[in-house]
Amino acid sequence: WVAAAVAACLCIGAFLCFFVIVPWLQQREEQRTSVTQPADQTSAAQLMEEAQAAQDAGDWEGALELYQATVEADPQMVDAYIEASGILLRMQDQEAAMNVLDMGIQANPDSAELHATTAGVALLLQKLDVAEKEVGWMTLEMSESPTTHAFSGILTLLQGGTCAEATPALEKALRSAPEHVWARYGAALCSAQEGNAEAALVDLEFVISHAKTPTILRVRAEELYSKLSDEPPPDKEEKPSDDAILEEFDALLRLASDIEDDNLRQQFEKSVDEARKAWKDGDKEHSIELVEQTDAWVQENKDVLGDALARVLTFRLNRIVRLAG
Repeated sequence: WVAAAVAACLCIGAFLCFFVIVPWLQQREEQRTSVTQPADQTSAAQLMEEAQAAQDAGDWEGALELYQATVEADPQMVDAYIEASGILLRMQDQEAAMNVLDMGIQANPDSAELHATTAGVALLLQKLDVAEKEVGWMTLEMSESPTTHAFSGILTLLQGGTCAEATPALEKALRSAPEHVWARYGAALCSAQEGNAEAALVDLEFVISHAKTPTILRVRAEELYSKLSDEPPPDKEEKPSDDAILEEFDALLRLASDIEDDNLRQQFEKSVDEARKAWKDGDKEHSIELVEQTDAWVQENKDVLGDALARVLTFRLNRIVRLAG
């Protein structure tokens, strides 16, 4: 039994197997053979509580052992896999962390939380094959989730896509969850790709300071923040084409359909259409003035428009200003 269990745990990673899991399995085997009647097993819930207490106390090795005991008692304790992977990431054992998550998915193939956690970790570790697979699962099984949209946008950027290609997915995430930390991180990547360090730093500050930001995401956000704040924005030798900016205006006009109030929708469409026409006619300074006025109008009517839609409209309007640079 011990040999079979040791063979199975090899997929978790060298550290977890030989320094945590194997000793635990050996101890369990000794307990099993030393008594004629098996003692009552500690409940998975109690083991989970003990693991979290050990983790909070900084006893990472002890916590890993207890998380392993938890999933041995109940393989459906999804949080145990996620917490163990988080510890391994802090210990710089990235492969072991990914393997623990994979073990969790094998035991819980329908767990949206495990698939989403695996996708997020894979994105931040640049394991794009794994990320693509998990984002694909999320797209099929949780297509309306803002996390799915955020991950899709980030994946597009990491695979070499442009900000324009990633923005629709990020917009969907921000529309339903304006404070979604992954979507804000994606927006920061977008701004950084365009050379707008100031806009990227605003979103990164939000991600870093948010209470619900996962540790590994906060670390990556801090790394990018440090890089952007230490280095000046790159010079823009070439301006975006007029067609690219006109596409942004067209995207705003499409978003107008989400404004439920007929009067407000007509006002917005008129403002955007005037700004678009001014840009197309070559009066770019006036066009940007109109865009900035429209943004102020969005803020004034935020209560009626709703925070989510206002956030997306502002994101697009500010993007036009940045592109016009």
